[in-house]
Amino acid sequence: MANKKITELTEETTPQGADLLPLVDDVSGTPTTKKVTATNLMTLAPVQSVAGRTGTVTLSNTDITGLGTAATQDVGTSANNVVQLDGSAKLPAIDGSQLTGLASGGATVNSGTAANLPSSPSTADIYLETDTGKLRWWDGTYWNTFNYDTQLDPNYASNQLGYSGGLFGGTNYQISTQPIMHFDAAILDGSNQANNPSAGSAVGTWGDRSGQAINYDATQATGSAQPTFNVSGNDKYVTFDGGDFLDFTDYALPTAFNVVMVANTSADADTFLPIGTNTNSQYIFLEYNGTTYGMAGSVTDNTYGPHYNSIQQFWSTRDGSNNHKIYVQGGNSIISQNTSLSRTLARIGKANDALYNKGNIYEIIIWGADLSTTDKNTVNSYLQNKYSSLPTLTAFS
Repeated sequence: MANKKITELTEETTPQGADLLPLVDDVSGTPTTKKVTATNLMTLAPVQSVAGRTGTVTLSNTDITGLGTAATQDVGTSANNVVQLDGSAKLPAIDGSQLTGLASGGATVNSGTAANLPSSPSTADIYLETDTGKLRWWDGTYWNTFNYDTQLDPNYASNQLGYSGGLFGGTNYQISTQPIMHFDAAILDGSNQANNPSAGSAVGTWGDRSGQAINYDATQATGSAQPTFNVSGNDKYVTFDGGDFLDFTDYALPTAFNVVMVANTSADADTFLPIGTNTNSQYIFLEYNGTTYGMAGSVTDNTYGPHYNSIQQFWSTRDGSNNHKIYVQGGNSIISQNTSLSRTLARIGKANDALYNKGNIYEIIIWGADLSTTDKNTVNSYLQNKYSSLPTLTAFS
C-alpha cells in the first residue's frame, strides 16, 4: 500500500474492541512499534468528571461499578422531558409505565380537621387530622386510628373496646355505636397507654379516647384540685380525694343515653359521684349517705350497697321512651323511673358546687344513645376481662 497521510485514510465509524491501533512501546528506553486492540487501550482511559458541565451528559451501555458513593441530590423541576439532578447532569424522565413492580392506583391520602373525615372513602384510604394529629385509615367499615407502635401491639389491641372512630378496630370487643366520650385511666392522655405518667402523678388532663370530632378532654389547671394517677397490678385508675375534680366541655344528654362507670369509694361513708353536672341537685348517679340517686327519686340499695368501697361497675341509662335505670354489676337494676328531666354533664368527680367524689375512677364511657343488648353485653365482657377484681357481671337481657 502506498504511503498515505492519516487524513487520507478511510474513516472507521463503528470501531470494534478487536480492532488494532499502532503503538510505540518503551518510548524512553528501546522504542518498538507494536499493535494494541481498542479494548485494551480503553482500559487505560481515566474516569471523567461531569462537575461543571453545562451540556447534557449521556451514559450509554456504561458500567459504573466502582465509581464510589455520590452525594444525594434533590430532584428539581424537570425540563425538556428530563429529570435534572444537580443543575447539569440529566437523566431521562420516568413515567408510571416504567416503574415495574409498583401497583397502579392505591390509597388516597387526605388531610383536614377531624370533623371533615371523607364521607365516601375507599378501603385503605388514609386521612390525617390536622387539628388532632391523629392518622386514620378506612378498613371498609370503620375509620381506624393509628398513634404509636405500642398501640398496635395485637395482644394489647385485641382486648380493647373497639368502635368506629376509636383507637382500636377489629378487637375482641367491637360495638356498633361510637361513644360521645371515653375516659380510660389505662390510656390517660386518650392516645397511647405508653404515655401514662408514673404512679402518684397529678392529673391535669384526662384525655377523651372516643375519637369524636368534639374534644371532651377533662382538665384541671388548679394543682390543689387535681386528682392523682395510680396503678395496682394491671389496673390503672385516677384517685379523687373529696376536693378534686376535672371539667370538660358541657354535654347535654339527649333523651336516650347510656353511661357506664367503673369506680369505687375510699370508705363506706364517702360520697360516690363519678360524673356530674354543674347544676345543683341534678345527677344521673349519686350514692350519698346510704342512699342511691338517679335522675329522679332515690333508693336504699341493700343488695349491692349502700356503699361501694371496692371496685364496682355501674350503668345509668335512659331509652327513647324516657325509661331511666341504674344498674349495678351488669344487668341488675336498682332504680327504674320514667323521667324526661334534662341533664348536662360537665365534670368528673363533682356535681354542682358542693358534692365531690372520694375514691377511684377507672373508666367512664358515655353514649348519646341507648345501646343494643348485644353491645351492652359486649361492654360488660370487655370490662370483666380488663378488671379482674370486678365482681361477676350479670348479662343484660
